[in-house]
Amino acid sequence: MDGWAAQRSRSLTPPSRPGPPRTSPKRLPSPQPTGAARIPRSRAAPSLAAWRLRPYLALQRETGAALDAAARMLAAVSGGHGDLREQERDARAAVENARNALDATRSMVPANNKTLVQLFVVVRIASRLAVFASGLAEIRSRLADEKLSTALDATINALARNAREAGRALIESRAWHADQDFDAARNRLRECAASRTAADQARSAALSVLGKSRLYVNELAAVCEFFTSTRSRQDRWLPRLALRERLKEMAVAVGHQFRWRTTLFRHALRLGVVTALATGIELLWRFPHGMWLPMTVLVVMQPDFGATRGRALIRAAGTLAGVLVAAAILSLTDDAVVWQIALAILVFLTAFSVRISYGFFVACLTPMIIILLALHAPGQGWHFALQRIGETLGGIALAIAGALVLWPDWISHRLPATFARSVAATGGYLQAVFDAAAEGTGLTPGVTAAQRDAQRALGDSELAFQTLLAEPGHRAQRPRFRHLELQLGRLSRYLCALAARLDAGLQALPDMAGLGAAEARRLAAIADGLGSGTDRQPPGTAPTINLDTAPEDIHELVVAVDDAVSEILATRNMPILR
Repeated sequence: MDGWAAQRSRSLTPPSRPGPPRTSPKRLPSPQPTGAARIPRSRAAPSLAAWRLRPYLALQRETGAALDAAARMLAAVSGGHGDLREQERDARAAVENARNALDATRSMVPANNKTLVQLFVVVRIASRLAVFASGLAEIRSRLADEKLSTALDATINALARNAREAGRALIESRAWHADQDFDAARNRLRECAASRTAADQARSAALSVLGKSRLYVNELAAVCEFFTSTRSRQDRWLPRLALRERLKEMAVAVGHQFRWRTTLFRHALRLGVVTALATGIELLWRFPHGMWLPMTVLVVMQPDFGATRGRALIRAAGTLAGVLVAAAILSLTDDAVVWQIALAILVFLTAFSVRISYGFFVACLTPMIIILLALHAPGQGWHFALQRIGETLGGIALAIAGALVLWPDWISHRLPATFARSVAATGGYLQAVFDAAAEGTGLTPGVTAAQRDAQRALGDSELAFQTLLAEPGHRAQRPRFRHLELQLGRLSRYLCALAARLDAGLQALPDMAGLGAAEARRLAAIADGLGSGTDRQPPGTAPTINLDTAPEDIHELVVAVDDAVSEILATRNMPILR
């Protein structure tokens, strides 16, 4: 997301009590970045399918949800309103979802469509507010003055309330104007007397960030006014779908997957072979309900072994729990009316849980099927339960065997290269931030692009490591990459704080250019070593930190960045995963 990095390793503030109910229209999932290119996934499909009904409804909901997620992150910064790490993940996912939805629509509308322009403005504001939340969290963590902390909390809460109300107004297409509490809270913060120089510097930095936030609040009010004006109605209708171009894009996307090296192609071939084998076993031994065998294979088998094993465990546990429920119902009574009542309840629970929890869905589906069969053939319920267990476990065994034997794609072979790309991208981001600080140019597009690349690469490495944990073997070789994952997240958090200070108007610090180049060279050396499979020694020694003219918080952040880079370099002394 534009302007701030993931805080995977630890939060800026300790976890606090759960916050208020969410106001977004739906729960936003955590992002799942991958290294392969893919067509942007958008939840704007309902509106794109019904052009002339409510064409921009889904897009407005996406952008409003992004704004609401940024508001929750701001509320978490002030303390007592939720976990900052969770809110940051939600904000990142919400902004990415909104951006993907708008990007997918932009190619289908005229270039001068005013509504899309306004929605892109809202997404940019949500991203910037999340950046400011990260910077304000750093500032607040250094405030020891209780009076200043209280005043800052009140100001951040007022900003979060304005962002939340603006998101609701956008979703409901109604006018909205910022309340005066935010300005009053800023004035109270400005009038608070600081007890020492460091606190006064932190207050000045916070006021600078909050002043920029006020400009974004005014932009939100203008966007809400646009959506309620009669002049915008003509722009709110999308043109007809360019079907030929969309079909061409689909054909290209499908064609790229018809290659042996792609994971999707091998998974499709593996799934077809194992399903055919399960069907052959069913026809050869003539199981009473043999369709359960290939059906289990189709449901359980996933593209990688870790996901297949996880789905298999959930399927087995849910089936066993469902059989126990069915056995309890069938053994307690023989009354068909009671069975029908239980069946109605199970049908409701099955439909209710299908999108919530796969394990609970299976635990409800299994007794529903067994009771249906028992109603059709009284006295055979126990046989149906045993058949369900046996054929489900057989399908699970076939799925796991197929994932292990048929063209497995082990993440352990690609993990060093994935982490090498993450370290190299983080090094590029570090140098971009330090160069911008040295020149005093503020948050330039180059810094934003480097930050986006680093976040994407870091997400890829985190996902790859989580996949590795589900694979067999390599247990003794995992600490190095766990250490890398944590320290890269830590370094990204510190660079995020520096980027926030750039946006707040940091003065030029020429000495940071040399420091950034030296740190980037150290990271490039470890990236080359990971990519080539060797423990390459980084050139030179640790840079000398000499920033006497820099603000105190900048000096602390530079020291923290150097410490995080040194921790990353320490991984060369650990066993490499090959």
